[in-house]
Amino acid sequence: MENFIDEVRDEPNKMNIKILSQSADTIIAEITPAYKVSVAGTPITANIMNEIKNMLEQSEVNSSNAKATSQQAQSLASSAEQKSTTALTTAQTAQEVAQIAKTQSDETMKQVVEKMGSKVFSSGEYISSFDADTKVNKTEYETNKTTTDESLASLQTQINELTQSMQTKIDEITQVLQEIQTEIANMKAGVSVFSLLKANSIDLV
Repeated sequence: MENFIDEVRDEPNKMNIKILSQSADTIIAEITPAYKVSVAGTPITANIMNEIKNMLEQSEVNSSNAKATSQQAQSLASSAEQKSTTALTTAQTAQEVAQIAKTQSDETMKQVVEKMGSKVFSSGEYISSFDADTKVNKTEYETNKTTTDESLASLQTQINELTQSMQTKIDEITQVLQEIQTEIANMKAGVSVFSLLKANSIDLV
C-alpha cells in the first residue's frame, strides 16, 4: 500500500456560496470550493478503507500466531532445560561410577605389581587374614552380580532414552525458530502486525 498524502490548497477557506432560495428563517444555498488545489491528496474510498480493515484483521491473526509460536518456543526451551538438568545429573552419576571403577582398577593393579595378593572383604569389611578354605557364598555372589548387571543395563537404557529425547526437543525447537523467522520475514514484507507502519498519515478531512 502506498503512502497517503494530504491535499494542498491555495486559500483553503475560500468558498463560493450561491443562494438558491430563502425565506424569513431559511436559506437554501449551494456551497462550492473557491480555492485552488496545488497538490491532489489521496482519495479516501470504500475500497481503501476495506483494504486497511483487512490488513488490520490479518495483522491481528499474524500477531496471535507469533505470540503462540513464541509461547511454544518458551515451553520447549523450558522442557529442554529440564532435560539438560536430568542429563547433567545422569552424567555426573555415570562419572562417579566410572571414578569408583577406576579407583578399584588402580588398586587391583597396585596389588598385582607389588605382589600384595588379593584383598578379601566380608559384608563390606576388610579381612586381614582368612581361611583359604572359606569360599564366597555363590547365591549371594550371583544376586549381587545380577543386581549390578541390571543397574548397568538400566543406566544405559536411561542414557539412550535421554539422548533420543534431547534430539527430539532440539528438532522441535529448530522448527519453532524457523516459524518465528518466517513470521519476522512476514513483518518485514508488510504482511504482518507492523504492515500499517508504512502509512505515514490518513487525512479524512
